[in-house]
Amino acid sequence: MTTAEPIELSLALDRAAGRRYPLGQQLVDELRRRVQAGSLGPGERLPPVRGLAARLNVTPETVAGAYKRLVEEGYLRGEIGRGTFVAAPPLHAEEDPLAPFEAAGALPPFASQQPTPGPPANRDLLRLASQPGLVSFAASVAALDLAPVEPLRRALSDVLAKDGAKALQVGAAQGYQPLRAAIAGILREQRGLDVDESTVCVTSGCQQGIDLAAKVFVAAGDVVLVEQPSFLGALEAFRARGARVIGVPIEGDGLRVEALPALIQRYRPKLLYCMPTYQNPTGRSLSVEKRRALLRIAASHDLPIVEDDSAGFIHLDGDGLAPPSLKAEDHAGYVLHLGTFSKLIAAGLRLGWLVADPPVFEKLVAAKYASDLSSDALVQRAVHRLVVDGALDVHLEHARAAYRERRNALVSALQQISSSGVTFDVPEGGFNLWLELPRDGPSSTELFLEAVRRGVAFVPGPFFFSAGRDGPASSAALRGLRLSYSAVAPPDIERGVHLLSDALRAISEAARPAEPLVY
Repeated sequence: MTTAEPIELSLALDRAAGRRYPLGQQLVDELRRRVQAGSLGPGERLPPVRGLAARLNVTPETVAGAYKRLVEEGYLRGEIGRGTFVAAPPLHAEEDPLAPFEAAGALPPFASQQPTPGPPANRDLLRLASQPGLVSFAASVAALDLAPVEPLRRALSDVLAKDGAKALQVGAAQGYQPLRAAIAGILREQRGLDVDESTVCVTSGCQQGIDLAAKVFVAAGDVVLVEQPSFLGALEAFRARGARVIGVPIEGDGLRVEALPALIQRYRPKLLYCMPTYQNPTGRSLSVEKRRALLRIAASHDLPIVEDDSAGFIHLDGDGLAPPSLKAEDHAGYVLHLGTFSKLIAAGLRLGWLVADPPVFEKLVAAKYASDLSSDALVQRAVHRLVVDGALDVHLEHARAAYRERRNALVSALQQISSSGVTFDVPEGGFNLWLELPRDGPSSTELFLEAVRRGVAFVPGPFFFSAGRDGPASSAALRGLRLSYSAVAPPDIERGVHLLSDALRAISEAARPAEPLVY
């Protein structure tokens, strides 16, 4: 319940603390503590900025800054023309599922409200990883040496012979209707997702689907929840919209779903972005129990979920399929499902899809039209031909066998250097393995620089975390790194791991204190 009259606040600030504990920070900490303790209840109106500033003998800017900070943290909310109110109900530390992560440094400071594209230093690191001659574990892409070049050439030729100039005309924003029907069919067969083709929109790759979701759901200053660590392309898309990107920790069976209610209550996010199946960068999958819990939370908190299923077709263990899509169990319409042919055929073939329920579907199609009118008409028709002729299934069977061999080669090579203290989980699908360095060893960025000098590259952990550039990175970000095996041949995988081991040993030995001289 919102109170019309401001409450009386009895506050005392320690002016003797000086620069050691600024007055503004004291005010932030005290107000936060009172909200958490329950002495400031939800809906209570705080004193006006100038009135509280006069009472505390501080500048209005000090009080306004404290209010602004607590609004950003979710403890307060501002209403234009009415004042500042307590936003969140009391959340005691012992009741807060986030408290263990915050105490352990697993939740780093979050991104600012301003658009923050990757800093130049990060882009420079990625350029280093693409130098010729390196064994590069940096690219999480479909392998070019496996690309179905001949089937695709035949499909393009057949489409041009049959359709002629029609295949070069701009089509409907939602895509080529036969391809949409074919996508609905493969989702039904392989991802357990029974959808009508009318809810399928063809996109220019999964990245465009993420961008469209950001345009429809997110405005500057809005909060977006993501997995921690998360896909770099998604982090950049949300930051480009000016969103505050907040990370939810991942464990062995996926997202810490039990942490979501507190985060939703505290930050009031506009959406959650996640990869429930073979997550990038960790390769982990959300358990069946957690999938159901996540859908219940989305429905009870009215939270849209963007499901990135770009790796869902790349199952590597056994003869069965990957876990069903999250959207398959979404009976309330909260999940926006994204997929891509770029992971199935080739990275440069920018073609994917989204599935959403109305009226969100219409908004996404309108955003798609405003973005690029429609996806490449010729490529849509050619990929449709690959699907209906069975060529895509044949290719995927061959590609999965090759990716399985490469995954196994990487796991075997890493097991041989396990004495160095590195740890990892074996991914059951996708293109990536998450490696954690020993706690007393170098950071992944330090190792990256030494590894590149020795001829091997990967992507350091901080790239996948939502921490602000000026805040301290979490232990998981500093120690973690992604090794992508999909585009690396088995002999190069073995050589690359040996080079990585050499780099880790060299840094560890250089950091080891010298033995004292004995006379």
